[in-house]
Amino acid sequence: MAKVDSEAAKRERRKTMRWVTTIFFVTIFVSGFISFLSDEIMAKSNIFVAFLILLAIVMIGIIFDIIGVAVTSADEKPFHSMAARKVPGAHEAIRLLRNAERVSSWWEIFAALCPAPLPQPLRQRCSAASPLPGPV
Repeated sequence: MAKVDSEAAKRERRKTMRWVTTIFFVTIFVSGFISFLSDEIMAKSNIFVAFLILLAIVMIGIIFDIIGVAVTSADEKPFHSMAARKVPGAHEAIRLLRNAERVSSWWEIFAALCPAPLPQPLRQRCSAASPLPGPV
């Protein structure tokens, strides 16, 4: 019996390490991609376009955050009822709820990464366009 538990613990540890490694590399990639893309677009745009891009990226972050919180706080019972009545999307919702921990981590990562790369280029753009002196 102890050996079976040991094998199960090893499998679970390996699964957790694979998950952490995947999250780490995806976070690095997505962060770099968003940062590179926003820097390239900001370098070629005016202040109005920069604010629109900032607004879009922040809104994407907020939407991802809403989904992450909704998945972790939802109850599964109503979705079983909907699945029994063949409501479209109910089976997907149940699958998301059963994997709530992983789903919320993905959504939280994207929510955290979306607003992160833009403030510095936008701040530089705003300070260059502003007639007011910089911080003292």
